[in-house]
Amino acid sequence: MKYNIVYLTLGGGKFLGQLLTVGLDNLAKEYFDLYDKNHVPWMEREDMFYYNENIGIYTSNGYTFSEIADLENLIFINTTDEESINRIEKRNQCVSTSMKNPRIRDIRLKYHNECHGFLRHNNINFFDFDYGDFWNRDKFLQSMTKFGKHFNIDFKTEVLLYAQKKWIYSNIQKMNKNKKN
Repeated sequence: MKYNIVYLTLGGGKFLGQLLTVGLDNLAKEYFDLYDKNHVPWMEREDMFYYNENIGIYTSNGYTFSEIADLENLIFINTTDEESINRIEKRNQCVSTSMKNPRIRDIRLKYHNECHGFLRHNNINFFDFDYGDFWNRDKFLQSMTKFGKHFNIDFKTEVLLYAQKKWIYSNIQKMNKNKKN
């Protein structure tokens, strides 16, 4: 089975791909220890992770709405609420991508959110994951439980909490380092 994650740049797509990899391959929580490597640029470190070969991870801006709608087992990380938008903006100020440019970020955010609306309006079958849930322990566990039930994957709570803690701490470290510079 192929799983297809669609996300906004720095919107948790790689992290969800890592979580899915751990669930599919039954990997130990230490898989997430790569998040301790804060000296490595964020995007470079994300590529150091092993991802299950049945997982596709795509940024929404590289595809048409129809191409996204046609993906099997679509997982769309939405950024439609104010908290998600604020967190995306903060993350993009710290990590060097084209999304550091506010105009590009605004256009891609609008495109991503319109794509989400298109999927919902056209009753496309997809798993709708709220980006903001990555940042809240209880919401994160609830979302991952729903995600696991939807795809019949047994996620271990201990591993999920370990992963979330590592990911959030790494984000905080990156943001604090950026404030000092």
